[in-house]
Amino acid sequence: MKCPNTQNMVAILIGISVIIGVICLARWDYMWVDEFLGKWASAITIISVVTAIPWYFWKKRQDEKDERDKISRNLYGELKDGLDGLDDKRYPSNAITITKGNEIIFFMNRDLNHNIYDSLIFSGKINFLTYELQQEVQDIFKRIKDHNYYLKLTMEMEDKMEANEIHPKAYKYLKWMMDSEYKLLKSIPNMMKKLENDFNVKSIT
Repeated sequence: MKCPNTQNMVAILIGISVIIGVICLARWDYMWVDEFLGKWASAITIISVVTAIPWYFWKKRQDEKDERDKISRNLYGELKDGLDGLDDKRYPSNAITITKGNEIIFFMNRDLNHNIYDSLIFSGKINFLTYELQQEVQDIFKRIKDHNYYLKLTMEMEDKMEANEIHPKAYKYLKWMMDSEYKLLKSIPNMMKKLENDFNVKSIT
């Protein structure tokens, strides 16, 4: 048997309260003497206002919660997509290892998505998150965007070089990407866990 949702429960409780209020008024002799129609019209108006105001504020608060939960789930999904994009076992063809002397540079030759985050920033809906979470999310996606930028930059450098050669300036960008990916592999799961704990977000497997 399906249980009614919270919104339906609130509506039922308000309806029951109105019925009880009307029954109580109906048992009051004053409501049936003289200009009783005017008295009932005034009573119904008062009841409507009294019930409408708390309903409005409750509904507004519920809508904001639903919107925040939706935003959090979408953001969670994009973060998971970014985490998967850094998985060399999932995308072995994008895993690149470069050796320079005794130094080994490893990075994923793969763009990471940030479309949902950009949409939240553009619409201002990112403000549904707490300030602390906003700052952490912004730091993560700034690193993701920088990763994509330096990946594109190094690929453009390589296009101008002979086969199997690496542009000298590309090494520092590649090393930055390697260090950045390491930090993303730590920060993204932490943020996903916070979204799981703080909002109505369930782990996506």
